[in-house]
Amino acid sequence: MALPLESAIVLSDGQKSTLQSVCDDVQANFTRAGEIYWDAIALALYKAPAKKFENRFGDVFTFDDIAYELVNRKPSDSSCCGTHRLISLAILLRISTERQILSPACELAVRDELGLTASILARTQTSNGYWRSNWYDDLPDAN
Repeated sequence: MALPLESAIVLSDGQKSTLQSVCDDVQANFTRAGEIYWDAIALALYKAPAKKFENRFGDVFTFDDIAYELVNRKPSDSSCCGTHRLISLAILLRISTERQILSPACELAVRDELGLTASILARTQTSNGYWRSNWYDDLPDAN
């Protein structure tokens, strides 16, 4: 469950604001480059059921655009050994099951990616319960 957009926040400089202003800023400055994992989650939580949004540069993004971007990123290019990418995909899929922000084809692509990853993780988990930091080397097209 997401916090209400009216929730008060205090910024690092002591300035008071609301969660709405943070979400507006995330939307205004969104691009598909870089670390978009947490931005994608925030936008999906607070923009759904809208399927698209526009940044301040006039670029329009759909949640399909974001999900496909994440599906196509190599885990080796993602923070924390690829886990931020997986968390974002799982949450986008979860939100979509309730609020239909992804097309059926995109949902299938996300499910396939998460399913493939789960099967590789199940197969490569060590007897001590951990995974190597380069677990993704066992994915097709890993390199």
